Amino acid sequence: MKPRHTATALALAVSAGVAGAQCVPQWIPMPQSQWLDDEVKSMTVWNPGPRATPLLIAGGNFFHGGGTSMTLVGAWDGAHWAAMGEGLPGSGLCLTTHDPDGSGLEPEQLFVGSVGLSLNGQPISSPARWTGSTWQAIGGGISGGTLIEVRTIAFAKGSLFIGGVFEMVGGVPAHRCAYWRNNQWRAADPRWQNSG
Repeated sequence: MKPRHTATALALAVSAGVAGAQCVPQWIPMPQSQWLDDEVKSMTVWNPGPRATPLLIAGGNFFHGGGTSMTLVGAWDGAHWAAMGEGLPGSGLCLTTHDPDGSGLEPEQLFVGSVGLSLNGQPISSPARWTGSTWQAIGGGISGGTLIEVRTIAFAKGSLFIGGVFEMVGGVPAHRCAYWRNNQWRAADPRWQNSG
């Protein structure tokens, strides 16, 4: 090997080792004083605004974390937990974010799917969007059954998709799978539905 090629190969090998040593992934335990008092079922990172610090949002079956009272959902800023309004009607099973204008000035939106008991056939407020101070049901919520829940939630092709255990969403028949587009709920493609 020519000296110039050897020097180049050695320089690349050394710089690769330095670059690799700069970032070693590792688990960093949360201080025990900040532990949640019950299980976590979902997490996502949410950026509330262009100059804000991203927050870790957790949903689950917990009511306290680090001395802070929360109802089934909370925000972690890297040092402390904070409640998110009055919380959720049932366990926070799934979370997702969506940035409506990409890299524009609008903040990311935060969405949650939860579980709840339907009382007298009334819809529960799931899925819901965080307004900055409260959770607001999207288009009327889910209904149809005794134990109803949104188990999964995601954005795709400009629509918010939900899946879970429900028969109706926003008054629209939608057996276990639906999507929200142009301020209206629609049943998902029948091939996606689980009849079991």
